[in-house]
Amino acid sequence: MAIESDRGLVVDRLLAAGHPVVPVHPNAFHAMCPRWGASKAKTYAGDSLKLADYLRTDGRFLPRLEPTGQATMDLQALSRQRTDHIAARIAAVNQLAAVLDMH
Repeated sequence: MAIESDRGLVVDRLLAAGHPVVPVHPNAFHAMCPRWGASKAKTYAGDSLKLADYLRTDGRFLPRLEPTGQATMDLQALSRQRTDHIAARIAAVNQLAAVLDMH
């Protein structure tokens, strides 16, 4: 599957389901658009057709993504959790400061 992103929930789910995922940089895809002639309007259906054709003709030159390892997923979860804890701490400090200012 060709997709204009190399990260995110959709990419993770596709990889977890065992589908081969080939990320295509939007600039690279835009540079290939003259192959298909001038387009009057951008449409999802037209872009899907062009991405599929690009993957069919040049897919052997494009890198495929590998599924994320369990250790990396655990580290990502810890990083998200740390970010959430920092945001909660900042919110608590701001709330405390607001209450103290009121009194």
